[in-house]
Amino acid sequence: MSLASIQRHLERQRGRKIVINPIAGATDKVCGLWFGLDHMDLILHARAASEVHRQQIVLHEFAHMVLRHEQEIVSPEFAGTFFPAMVRNGRDRGPSPA
Repeated sequence: MSLASIQRHLERQRGRKIVINPIAGATDKVCGLWFGLDHMDLILHARAASEVHRQQIVLHEFAHMVLRHEQEIVSPEFAGTFFPAMVRNGRDRGPSPA
């Protein structure tokens, strides 16, 4: 699994392009920002010390998309597209004891 493959998967799931760009100029206030625009998702990231750090920043923003932080509720069906075993296991256990 690579950053590019995760990006392609998210683009298919969300039905729109994800554009990833560095933040112009130096910044010490923010590492990454995600903007869910009408026609695309835009991720801006601080210039990182290494490629691994840049990927960590972008993956953090992807996590906001996966967890639908723009929405209050995530359906089990949507969660299952990313975590099928966890959702399947949760259904197998049945309701939690009171």
